[in-house]
Amino acid sequence: MTSEPLYHPQGDELALYEAAYAARLPVMVKGPTGCGKSRFVEHMAWRLGKPLITDPNVAATALSAK
Repeated sequence: MTSEPLYHPQGDELALYEAAYAARLPVMVKGPTGCGKSRFVEHMAWRLGKPLITDPNVAATALSAK
């Protein structure tokens, strides 16, 4: 992914996620259908320069910590 995915922060979730990532802590993102969980994870993968790994057989996405 070369261009920044569209995401509008709602609070301090970017800083919180980056702090958790830096400390190598797992993060669970939860919310109702359509609230932007996948868009947030896609944005954070781009922001951290990490690949976004998705499994079409599972309704979840994961950010690789490699």
